[in-house]
Amino acid sequence: GRMVAPFEEAAYGLKNVGDISKPVQTEFGFHIIKLLEKIAAKPFDSVKKELKVKVDNDSRAQQARDMYFEKVKQTNGFKENPKSWESFVAQIANIPDTGKDAGSFSTQTFAKGANNALFVLDNKNYTQNDFINFASNTTRGRIMSQGPKDVIFRELYNMYLNNVVTDFQERKLIEENPE
Repeated sequence: GRMVAPFEEAAYGLKNVGDISKPVQTEFGFHIIKLLEKIAAKPFDSVKKELKVKVDNDSRAQQARDMYFEKVKQTNGFKENPKSWESFVAQIANIPDTGKDAGSFSTQTFAKGANNALFVLDNKNYTQNDFINFASNTTRGRIMSQGPKDVIFRELYNMYLNNVVTDFQERKLIEENPE
């Protein structure tokens, strides 16, 4: 699938090592192809892990995961609270930019209104405090200057949301389908 069809047809038409094709014309010119060696496909068990990584990192797999998360959220009453996020982001300014505590934060940094729900899933509130505990555990309470703090926390929020939805779906799967 990497070369034009006439070239591939001629190349894969060669059966024995040393066989030479008739001249093949493509939009790139004329080609005469010689089969130098055949490399057998590796057993599936030996390439399974590598193939899984390639599939998992493919953009189509990410798109499928995103669609799955959206479906789980829709079917389980997911609702975000933008005002709660805005008040949370306003408190990000309390994280020092300089000094020995630069980039350090704790739950006290976000004490004001930390019990406000950032979102609801299946009638359960997930609060700012829940999120900041996740962020603190994930980053060990320290963000490095990898960009604007609000962008960093938005990425952490997306990670948190994916973790919550995944955990929720796993629990639901066990309840609905024990085997």
